[in-house]
Formats: sequence, structure tokens, C-alpha cells
Amino acid sequence: MPNPFIYGRALSAPEFLGRQPELRRITSRLLNGQSIAVIGGPNTGKTSLLNFVYDANRYIAGYETSSRRFFFVFMDAHVLRSVKMQSGFWVMALRSLIDYLKNSPNKHSEALITAYNVAHQNSFGTFVLEQFLIVLHNSNLRLVLIIDEFDDFFSNPVFNKAEFYGGLRSLASRTNALSLVIASRRELQYLNDGTKTLNPLGSPYFNIFTELRLNMLSKQDFQQLLKKAKHFFNRKDTAFIETVSGRHPYLAQSAASLLWEVREDGKKGIDSYNAAGGELYRESKKHFNDTWNSWTDEIRKVVAIVALSHIPSLLGDTLPSNDLAHNLDDFLPEIEMLREIGVLSEGRREKWEIAQGALLWWLADELCRGIRNESNFTAWFKEQKLLKNQRQKIWEIP
Repeated sequence: MPNPFIYGRALSAPEFLGRQPELRRITSRLLNGQSIAVIGGPNTGKTSLLNFVYDANRYIAGYETSSRRFFFVFMDAHVLRSVKMQSGFWVMALRSLIDYLKNSPNKHSEALITAYNVAHQNSFGTFVLEQFLIVLHNSNLRLVLIIDEFDDFFSNPVFNKAEFYGGLRSLASRTNALSLVIASRRELQYLNDGTKTLNPLGSPYFNIFTELRLNMLSKQDFQQLLKKAKHFFNRKDTAFIETVSGRHPYLAQSAASLLWEVREDGKKGIDSYNAAGGELYRESKKHFNDTWNSWTDEIRKVVAIVALSHIPSLLGDTLPSNDLAHNLDDFLPEIEMLREIGVLSEGRREKWEIAQGALLWWLADELCRGIRNESNFTAWFKEQKLLKNQRQKIWEIP
């Protein structure tokens, strides 16, 4: 039996499993003509989920029995960096729909193609696009645009403009023929705040979306994932994978895959856990760097403070972790968010613990590296913009 665990790339629809509550919410929103934003940190499975939704007519029950037919289009904001004009977005968005109408004509095809040609000739302005979508609605069709890495638009000079965001909002809210499913690392509040300068007085561009956060895998989904190994893993193996991953999708897949591989290499017992843990540590460095950089300063503070209370054996009395810990009460929203996404869990000895063992390894290594070079260590904490009194305690280390 080949190694059944996949990490390092998005899953295709046939490979996808779990996330049933999230899929039900997406299905419900789309059937009601709404738009939805899938929010999650790096490697939480956003693209895998979108791949599954893109293949919705095959895999999600309910669309075939709906009175309205759905046409799904998948777009990646990273790929759109090659587009030089906003009209190019709609050329790419509508190309497969028009090809479908030409290759499988019906009584509405001619009217739709004519409306599309008018929109194309007018550079896909919002008004002519709205006319096209009205014809689409009258044809009992709804276009679902799935846009991955949506927050990449914020650094794209072609699309980070009022006419683009405003046009999407207007078309999705007015025509009843367009729904949007977007994926972003940052929550809707951040997206709205980031476009205030483009739209200082109007309604926020992204208030048409409902937000769906991808958290850690549920117990049920985690167990379903490990069933792919059949009888290859025992209870201790399952406990090891859960401890090092915190049931984070990427970490769970990679920990299971690496444990599988070292077992096939002949390692057993604690030796196999040490070997798999070492491989996971090396494989996950980029993931944790990416995750750390995606967090706000406040979230970084919480994670650093909690981590310091759990690695005294590595850092000894060098850091004032007990003095820092009482400041956690100032970060209750961040703590709740970190608990929901599976980074923190309620501990036995301490109030909060790092739930992902592999993250604790990475943080310990970063801190130890800083201690070996005090100037770098001080710069590291300054970079996190810790509170003034916290910085003072750290800088006074003898």
C-alpha cells in the first residue's frame, strides 16, 4: 500500500475528505444566492476546499435538484497578476461559460452570447455586465466565481481599485445571477479596513459576504484522515500525530506521512517518533515562518508569551516568562481566535498551552538562536513590538 497522506499541495476533489459542516454552510449560501468568504491561515486547506466546491455538481448534493443551474468558475488571484487591465478579469471569468454555451447550445444561448459580445465590446463595464447577468438570470443560470488568494488583490495595482471591488459588490448584490466564493488569509474586517481609503463614505465592499473560518480538523475529521492508514498506525501513533499537529490540516497530513515513511524505513517505537519529529521540524519551518508573518503583532505576543512558559528546560531563567504571563488577560480576543484555530489549548499546569507540538519546537529554536546572540534576540523581540514594560524587562537581562 503506498503512503496515503498528501501534503505540500492542495487536494483534488476526489482526494478531499471531511469538512462537512463547512460544506453545508457553503451549499446553503449558494443555493440562496449569497456570497461567502473562506478565511484561514496558511495551509489550512482553503484551496482544497475550493477545489471541492468547484466540482460541486459532482460532489455536493442539492445542486442538481435546484430549480436554478449553477456554473462554477475557478480563479487564482496570483495568476491574475499577468492581467494588465480589469477587463481581462472578466475575459477569464466568462471564457468557460461562453465556450459551454457555444458547444452545448440551448434556447438561451444566442441571447447570452449576444449580451456577452456587447459587454466585451464595452470593456466589461459594470453597466453592460449587469445587463449580461440579467440575461443569465432569465436563463435560470447562476454564475459562481471561486477566487482563491483574494487578498493578493490588495498588492495588485490593476485590481486594488474602487471600480473593481465596487463592481464585484454591485454585480453580486443586484443581479441575483452571480455569487462569489473567495478565500483569504485575513478576515473580512481586515479587507474592509484595507479598502477604506478607496471608499471612505460608502458601504464596505465586503459586507455582502458571510465569513466562514477554517479551523483545525474536528476530532471526527482527524480520525477519518488517519483511517486512510488502515491498520498501519496504532493508538500511540495517533496520539503522536495529534500532539505534534494539534489537528492542523497540513501538520496532520505531513506528520502522518513522515511517520509512515520512517516506519517503512524500519524504525520502530520511540526511534520512529524521534525520526518523524525531526523530519516534521525540517519540513514545517517554511509553514511556521509563513504563519508567523501572517499574524498580527498582538497574536504574535500571545503565542510568544505562552511559549515562554512551556520551554524553561531550554531557556532556563533567562526570560521573565512569569512576569509576562499575567499580561495575557489583555489579549482575550486573540486568545479565543488562537484557541479556535487550534494553536492554543487549555492546559493542565498552565492556563494556556501551545497545542501544536511542532510549533513549540520552531519557537524554541527561534528563541534559543536569539539567546546565543543577544543583539539578535533583542531585535527579534523589538520586531514583535512587545509592550513597553515587557521590552524593558527583556532588555535588562544581565
